[in-house]
Amino acid sequence: MSSISRTTTIDQRDWDDLEAFRGDYLQLDYTIQDSAGSAVDITSATVTFTCYDIEAAANEFQIDTTEATEVLITSGSDGEVTVYLTDDETDTDAKTYRYSMRIVLDGGTEHTAAQGRFHILPVDYTGA
Repeated sequence: MSSISRTTTIDQRDWDDLEAFRGDYLQLDYTIQDSAGSAVDITSATVTFTCYDIEAAANEFQIDTTEATEVLITSGSDGEVTVYLTDDETDTDAKTYRYSMRIVLDGGTEHTAAQGRFHILPVDYTGA
């Protein structure tokens, strides 16, 4: 399993690209902060990770905290969440997708915490 750790600012507008080999498990560890660098309390939040296929204009997959094995709030008061992408989710066409991680806080406000391109690489990719 590959693992990527990121600290991200809630409502960020920057793109953060990800990559994984087709059919790999991928663990994404995020720490969510506000613009002042303080942890955002996500204890009661709903976190949704979506991978979107631009060409097909449809979601490739979408997982959230209701699927307790794939999106886990690991330390809510510290703004820590882990997203586990399974081999089923990454076993898709090798190409570039878009992804976003959205958070709905306890009061109902919705924020984008991460977004970017998600490159699914073919198994035989050598980096050349």
